[in-house]
Amino acid sequence: MGYKRRVWYPGAKYHITSRGNKKRDIFLDRLDYRVFVAILKDVIENNYYNLTVNRYIHLNPVKDNLAVKPGDYQWSSYKHYLGLEKNDLIDEGEIMSYFGGKRSLYNEFIMSFA
Repeated sequence: MGYKRRVWYPGAKYHITSRGNKKRDIFLDRLDYRVFVAILKDVIENNYYNLTVNRYIHLNPVKDNLAVKPGDYQWSSYKHYLGLEKNDLIDEGEIMSYFGGKRSLYNEFIMSFA
């Protein structure tokens, strides 16, 4: 049976757990633990994760040969991020803030990995 879905909102605090396969230890020593915590902090506090996920989503149809370019995939929000389409369900504010609101810089970021 699955867990009840969490309510997500900005600034919320969450209890995160990690467990090894078959409930085995996941840390070999104190250094392993410290490295894990450092990586976890870097992901929760680093905007890089948001950009990485966003880029992955928009390039995935290209990678899977469903489209030649990200904007060619009809179910993608990529055109919205470029300002070519409007979709009230998408709030691109946070992602676009990383590029000073400049859609051309956002496009360069995505296409540099295509």
